[in-house]
Amino acid sequence: MVAVAKLFEIGGFRLDPGSGVLMHDGRPTALGARAVAVLAALVERANEYVAKAQLLEAAWPDAVVEEGNLPVQVAAIRRVLAQGGGERWIETLPRRGYRFVGPVTELRTTGEPGRAASGRICPKR
Repeated sequence: MVAVAKLFEIGGFRLDPGSGVLMHDGRPTALGARAVAVLAALVERANEYVAKAQLLEAAWPDAVVEEGNLPVQVAAIRRVLAQGGGERWIETLPRRGYRFVGPVTELRTTGEPGRAASGRICPKR
């Protein structure tokens, strides 16, 4: 059985949730693992509302954390995405959660060099 890894192209960014890295123009960004986990949870459900509780679980599995930690991570994500014109790609749904509305293309790799399939899952805004 061949392992399939998910990668996402987000404008000029590439998100690799498996390795916890967001790249911009081929270079890793300064986002930490928690912010990458939040971004991955949002991007995997692009254009859908994602509840705060789901995002907290994605970034802090099996841990109890203050809800105030989530906006800090979202602010860090927004700062990094702004470098590529994505300052408005995450919408806040007050007291409920967030929604990713930026351009997303999912890439699936099979672990074999040169083997990737893609499909746009979110229209470019």
